[in-house]
Amino acid sequence: MSLYQIYTPITGDSVETTDIEEAARSIFELIERSKVASLVTDTVLGLGAGFDDEEAIKKIFEIKRRPSDKTLAVLIPSVSSVTPFLDEDDLEALFRIEDAIWPGPLTVIVSCHEYFSRFLGGDGSSVGLRIPNDPLLRRLLEITGPLATTSANISGLPSLTSVPEFIEQLALEPWPKSHRALFELGISVMVGGGTPTGKSSTVVDLRGGTLEIIRQGEVELFRIDEALRKVD
Repeated sequence: MSLYQIYTPITGDSVETTDIEEAARSIFELIERSKVASLVTDTVLGLGAGFDDEEAIKKIFEIKRRPSDKTLAVLIPSVSSVTPFLDEDDLEALFRIEDAIWPGPLTVIVSCHEYFSRFLGGDGSSVGLRIPNDPLLRRLLEITGPLATTSANISGLPSLTSVPEFIEQLALEPWPKSHRALFELGISVMVGGGTPTGKSSTVVDLRGGTLEIIRQGEVELFRIDEALRKVD
């Protein structure tokens, strides 16, 4: 059973609980108030914000020093939660992937409506989607809806798996002395207690009706191909 620790850098206070519902509700309240969250995911430590929160997403790009042409991915609770924003041509493939592979470390790039991706970077024509394999994150996403996310590391530097590593990479004082500096950067929620693997997700592009691998991670290409070819 995980002990979840939800920190509020503006005050340095924290909530500690083993109850997923309590943890998810606490994080939701903090995200509503302070916008940018540092979240322990099932893969690596990430930064997250509402997919439609322009100000918070801009802050994420600034914190990471991430080029604006690199699109943020989006964590979702289910494919059905985002069907209004996606092209119908991609939905059958996504539902097959959801049945066979998700939740898990696979990010799938598909075409989307401009409203959904307008703040995520890039040209706004596509989005990378993933359903995380972490019970706290999945419950949080059911409450918040889709969250724009990226790994919590400076662009070009190694991915991280813990808050102390993130603080060190930002060249801040060790926790908890760093909480004020984190707030000034715009990061006002931090979570501990998950068990990230440290391995980035596999990224594939499904646009145009073809399967193209962009980054090899834990999920092998043959598994994705099998899911897409499966006969009901």
